[in-house]
Amino acid sequence: MAFIKIDTDKMQTVIDNLEDRAEAIDHERNGISQTSAYYHDPVQSVVDATQVLPGFLIPGPGSGTMAAYASTMRDLAEELRSRRQEAIDINESGITMTNPDGTLSYYLPDPPPGTTDEAAYWRNMDTAANVHAYNTGSAETAKAEATELQEALANGTSSQGRTVEEILVQIDKHRDIPIYGAAFVDALGTEAFLNLTIDAQTAYKNIDQYGYWVTRSEEDDASFERTITTLGHVFAAASQPEVNGESLTSGLSREVGDVITTDGKQGLASAVTALMSVQDTTYGTDFVVNLASDMETTDYDPMEVGNPQATGTGNYLDDYSPDPMAGPLFAMSRNLEAANRYFTPTLVNPPIVIDEDGNATIPITDYDPNLPFTTRDGRTITAQGRADLLFSRTWVYGNEDALTAAYAAVSSQRGSTDGALDGRATWACGQALEYFGSHDFSKSSERTKVNLGVFAGNHAAEITGIATADKSPDLQYGYVTANDYAHGPKAKRAALKHVVASFADSDDAVSAAGQGIANYTHRAAHAEAAEDLPTDGSTPTPEQVTQAQTGMTGAYTNGRSAAAWVDEVADQANERSDTRRDKERAQAGAAFAIVGAIPHPAAAAVSAGGSTGLSLWEAASNDTVTDLQIDATAYNASITEVAVQHGLVDESYFPDADNPQSWYDPETKTITITDDTQKEQFQQWWASYRDDIGLSTDLMTVSQTAADPQDTELPED
Repeated sequence: MAFIKIDTDKMQTVIDNLEDRAEAIDHERNGISQTSAYYHDPVQSVVDATQVLPGFLIPGPGSGTMAAYASTMRDLAEELRSRRQEAIDINESGITMTNPDGTLSYYLPDPPPGTTDEAAYWRNMDTAANVHAYNTGSAETAKAEATELQEALANGTSSQGRTVEEILVQIDKHRDIPIYGAAFVDALGTEAFLNLTIDAQTAYKNIDQYGYWVTRSEEDDASFERTITTLGHVFAAASQPEVNGESLTSGLSREVGDVITTDGKQGLASAVTALMSVQDTTYGTDFVVNLASDMETTDYDPMEVGNPQATGTGNYLDDYSPDPMAGPLFAMSRNLEAANRYFTPTLVNPPIVIDEDGNATIPITDYDPNLPFTTRDGRTITAQGRADLLFSRTWVYGNEDALTAAYAAVSSQRGSTDGALDGRATWACGQALEYFGSHDFSKSSERTKVNLGVFAGNHAAEITGIATADKSPDLQYGYVTANDYAHGPKAKRAALKHVVASFADSDDAVSAAGQGIANYTHRAAHAEAAEDLPTDGSTPTPEQVTQAQTGMTGAYTNGRSAAAWVDEVADQANERSDTRRDKERAQAGAAFAIVGAIPHPAAAAVSAGGSTGLSLWEAASNDTVTDLQIDATAYNASITEVAVQHGLVDESYFPDADNPQSWYDPETKTITITDDTQKEQFQQWWASYRDDIGLSTDLMTVSQTAADPQDTELPED
């Protein structure tokens, strides 16, 4: 989203200058015209250039008339005046905030994906008409549609005769525009906006004999979900900093917190959970952090709110956790900046190190969780104190979805090349592992288990160490991870086994764990290859190529052992369980092969800056793994990609501009296998040239090498 900043005083000066110039041109034109007339207009071209015509007859600037130039100056002044007034009006309405430097802003949408000429896009977009449409016009539309939706949910149709579905079609056209979102919420008030979700529940569901809400039909269920999704987008738009002035005493987070902590209204926290868990949304960072900070001290007892027997807590949205922490935690899973600021709020940045070649790095820094900070409500606390407070809450089916989602997202930053970020993520995940390693997940949802699968997969360094009996595999790879300080080696093994056993009956979760291991292994192979090669760009010697390929073989072999360890632990857990499995579980080793091949559609919407490991939204489902019939192809593709990017193989055998194939990009030297065509093309190429490109025999056969993981036995309890 683009907010164009303007200094209204300076813009007024430009407007005045344009008007003055137009007046000067008119004055000069008039003088020339009078002089020409005095001499009986001897030159016709002078008459034409200085004649006075009604505004609608004034020719364009290309005509060369002085009146046209003056008119152009006035038109430009009016364009600027219109923009200036839009920024002032939308600010005075309370929708947008004054920028810290005193400037104001108006909103225009970013170029759509695939735009090649952004300059042309902005020339066509930044017009007075569009500025009005996306600002005060958008706010006016939002206010009208908010009222209409409220009416339609209550009565079936609005006062304008439109149904809920018809209104949602229009809302969806604007739902991600911050000005629209802020005006929409403001039109109803925060409490009434949250109650729209309750109205939707009443409109599309009935209460059964036990007091629970049940859907009347598949069509009604789809309508309810669509309403929640649309409102989730509107709410996220309203939370953006350009329209939401978060401060110590005000802001949307304060308004939301005041509503859901009021006696008799606590049930509306479930509405916040529903809206903030909409997957393809990104909520404003300050909004998320402030709401979580304000809610972390609230008491939550699942037996006292959000169930038919609860009294005095008001309306609640069935199937969504009424824990006031659930909403912001869900939002953190799609906004890593918010997650980092909440879980690790204090940070002393280490100095940037510049090597002799001018390369800048941020060294790995273990996070200090004991530095105090002051919360918005005046409490002095530390990151460790916040973690202790968080894990002292009651986590059960529903709100544990949110907790595990947030930590799964944070875990994707482990191993980041930003050493400080790696340290923060590793410490935070260490706290989570300490809790997850003893928590009972036997009644958890599939969603929670997939989150745990991603979380475990991003502990691939530790799993590799356990599976290979290597205490520090990351040190071996030159790919160091910070210390979490929460576990000794024995306790960490037990905790990870418990986590894997907890999601053993979930195909998608085991698949996610394997994909995380693959992600780590691919990076480890890169590190191993680079370690033995020249750093000055010179051609490696045959001995160096051999050493690099040997290191790669070790990385891939260890990765297969780690995936096999997950398989073994999961199989043992399933053998102990009475759960009947209707389909065969995908092996983590098979999931290992698909990493990076199929990005989740929502990934583009996720604020994932700094992610190195497997993102929560990139984990492919087991069905996807099964549908593509993943086999050794992706192991071989990963090996080939690492080798060609480090100059370890003969590139003359690879597809190029004269002989292109969709699976290979010769410019970036990347391999992509996302469909059967690419897979078949790569398999044919591999069968034809694998013996010729220069790979070692061990690398060519690593996908077939037996894996023998260590230390897989589960504790007796």
